[in-house]
Amino acid sequence: MKHSTILELYYGNLKPDDMDMIEKEEYQKHGNSLIGKAGQLRERLPEELKEEFDLLCEEEMKSDEILHRDGFVKGFQIGLRLAAEALLQGGELS
Repeated sequence: MKHSTILELYYGNLKPDDMDMIEKEEYQKHGNSLIGKAGQLRERLPEELKEEFDLLCEEEMKSDEILHRDGFVKGFQIGLRLAAEALLQGGELS
């Protein structure tokens, strides 16, 4: 049996970073600012701290990816539960 997209999303098998997502202008603006400021800070660091700074930035990026992915999946799960409850109650909102 072919798995549906809904089930794949619900169980976390289809991740938002696997899809083409349109980035908002506000996010791009702040992301570019963050990258610029991190680069400026890195240039001011002594050479022996640059590698440690790079590792810190990589860990933060990985953490961000996990947070966004899990937030997306949890939001989808909640939305699906709300839709199911509404359908089971005959579509009436109380």
